[in-house]
Parts: sequence; structure tokens; C-alpha cells
Amino acid sequence: MENNSEEVRIPSLTCAIFYQTILQEYQPSMENKSEEVGIPNLTCEICIGSTTKSAEIRSPSLTCEICIEPTTHQKKFENKNRCAHPFCTDCIAKYIEVKVEERVAQVPCPSLNCEELLDPLSCSQIISVGLFEKWCDLLCESTVLGYESAYCPFANCSEKILNECGGNIIRSECPNCKKLLCFQCNQSWHAGIGCEENGGMRDENDILFDELVERNKWKICPGCKYRVERNEGCQNIKCRFVSFSFLHLTARFESFLPNGA
Repeated sequence: MENNSEEVRIPSLTCAIFYQTILQEYQPSMENKSEEVGIPNLTCEICIGSTTKSAEIRSPSLTCEICIEPTTHQKKFENKNRCAHPFCTDCIAKYIEVKVEERVAQVPCPSLNCEELLDPLSCSQIISVGLFEKWCDLLCESTVLGYESAYCPFANCSEKILNECGGNIIRSECPNCKKLLCFQCNQSWHAGIGCEENGGMRDENDILFDELVERNKWKICPGCKYRVERNEGCQNIKCRFVSFSFLHLTARFESFLPNGA
């Protein structure tokens, strides 16, 4: 008796007839179901059978409000539980990069008249790791702006010290170098000597720096306490470190402001 164990291959034509038979058997019920839910029928270019547009309905296209280009639902930016304006992920990533370069910590939604902020965690998946870390640094800096602060006056330290407890602090210890400083005048601790009197005993470098500040008319930013120089333009200054806006006025014009503000 012969061994008929050879592999039997069904001709491709037989496969086509088989699938066509199955389609003809189930086609009426599929058409009725499509008509019931209002889904339009299409013709598949492969099997020449009836299909529906349900896949297209599940993934509608949208228009990005920034680039005004159509994009798919899969590329739509999702601002978690905040707002749902149509933006593509590419445009939002570029928008965040510009804002971080401008040192904006609280990045607003770019949609017109929207007051929501972008959720950093939602954005972390569409921007680079380096950009996300810069953004996190800005968020940390903006958090500490609400606290009274001072810098360690010692040249080998310059640690920023925050008054997190509130109240009137005079003497403080630097958490980094452990040296004592005066929180009021931001100088090394001067036991038994007032801040003004201690100011007269500063070294030559401090005196030269004050002369430089006076000569260049540098002002202190109310937001970050850094010195700011205005080269040209109007008196409205936007600090590049904390995006804080203030007026860069000389003493001649400050006298016109109420309460010396």
C-alpha cells in the first residue's frame, strides 16, 4: 500500500472561490447591520467584497491649530485632563522648546483664549529628555521664587538659601559650606555690628562691584534678585531667567511712581 503522506496544496483559485462563497453567504447580514447603524459600505480592492467605513470613523482626521495641517487622531496631543484643543505632537514639541528657551516655566496652552497650562508629564513623551530636564529645572526655580532668599556670600560657595519657615531671619547657616551669614544684608555674619556699619568694612572687590553697578545703572530683578542691564529700548524689562516683567527706571523717573513702586 502506497504512503500518501505528501503535502497537499490547495490551488489559489480554489482559495478565491472559497472566500467568495463565504462572502456571498454573509454579505446580506453585514449589509443589513451597516444600514442599521448608518455606516456606509465600501468595496475592498483585494477581495472585491463589501466592507464598512467603521475604521475610518474610529480614527478621524483633525486640523492642527498651529500648522493648519491635517493630522491623525494618533498624532493628536493629549493635555491630560486639562484641555482638548487639536494640536499635533510635532507642533507642541517645537512650541515647548521655544518656551523653555525663553525660560517660561508655566507653559500655557497655545490655543487662543485658553487659560490652561500644558501638563509636563503628558509632554514628556513627545520631547527630548534634555528638554524635559531643562523644563523641570525651570519649574523648580519658579517654585522657590515665592520664598525670601539670600546667597551665601563666600566665593567658594554661593549657595542659594531659602526662608521656608517665614518670619524675620537675621543669622543663618549655609546648608552647603556651614558658614554663618547675615540673611538681611547677604554678607558674612557680623556679630554685634549692624548691617550698615558692617557695610563700611567690606573688602575692595565689593566696593569696586558697587561702583560698577552704579556706573552701568544695573537694576535688581524683583523676581530672581539678579542684576539686570538695559542696553536699549523701552523701560519694560522681561528677565531672561524667570520671565518676570518690571520697569527699569532711573531715580529721575522713579519719583513719579506712587509709593516709590
